Amino acid sequence: MESQISDFFSFSVSLQEQKCAYSKREVLSEIARVFDPLGLLSPCVVFMKILLQELWKLNLEWDEPIPEDLNKQWAAFRKELHLIEKMKIPSRSPVSRTFGYLKSSELHTAVVTIVSLIPQAEFPNEIKCLVQGNPLPKDNKLLPLNLFCDSEGVLRVGGRLSRNTRLSYDQKHPMFLPKNHEFTRKIEACLNSRPLTELSPDPSDFNALTPAHFLVGGPIHQFPEPSQPSRSVALSERWNLIQRLRRYFWDRWSTEYLHRLQPRSKWWRTKPNLQLGDMVIVEKEQTAPLNWTVGRINKLFFGPDQKVRVVSVNTKYGQLTRNVNKIYLLPNSQEI
Repeated sequence: MESQISDFFSFSVSLQEQKCAYSKREVLSEIARVFDPLGLLSPCVVFMKILLQELWKLNLEWDEPIPEDLNKQWAAFRKELHLIEKMKIPSRSPVSRTFGYLKSSELHTAVVTIVSLIPQAEFPNEIKCLVQGNPLPKDNKLLPLNLFCDSEGVLRVGGRLSRNTRLSYDQKHPMFLPKNHEFTRKIEACLNSRPLTELSPDPSDFNALTPAHFLVGGPIHQFPEPSQPSRSVALSERWNLIQRLRRYFWDRWSTEYLHRLQPRSKWWRTKPNLQLGDMVIVEKEQTAPLNWTVGRINKLFFGPDQKVRVVSVNTKYGQLTRNVNKIYLLPNSQEI
């Protein structure tokens, strides 16, 4: 519906009481009640259609309970559906853009929105206490974190780091997210997928050691996703925050991690040449999350000053030839 006073679109949610088990008839009945003529709720509607498609593949009877895994997904989805009532979308945007990169203010708004909505769904009682200025109960498991809500409604961690003047505000007071939430798990997957060093000295082995090897015994796998450059998109797609924030986090964090592997040295210091067999990361634009282009150098191209300027790298995607500015050397086991 459109508010005549504030001139924005908002949504209302009316669901029946939560149940332990749902039938195909009940799921279809609730999905059929969704009214979204402008497509502003496309991320939610797509999830519903995918779930309904899975139910049709199972050839279930109308009143037969749906499988346990799908039942959990539907119950979790219904539990968080009321959060769309907090959305207020301007019906008349003052700025009209058909292409271009998102502004930093838009990305900041997206980050603030997602990291404030997720804890509200997981810890509603705790947030209510903090907003009202009341202390958390003594038996609350979050009490040792000294949590507080900042001026933007983001749940943050307190503590002694606030006295350190060298740290940024985000470092002193990290944003707090529940560990088992989908968005949190995606961020952890990005962090734990980074290559640390070569897994073996075998020149034909392109696998790198990652933090995931120590956590789960091997690399983290994810189905490759098509890489989409940042651009202005339809208003309905902008509310698909988890996917967009994961993409934003990956692009920014992976770039910063690569730069840490190739520190800028002073002009008077001689930087050693790359060597045949070195395991490296090849910088590629618009890579999908968790996908690192790792390989071994098999050919060197020297400049007039006898410095390596271009290298050829064998990877699992084939042979790539790149300028050394696009190559990031992984430290060996003795350097870690």
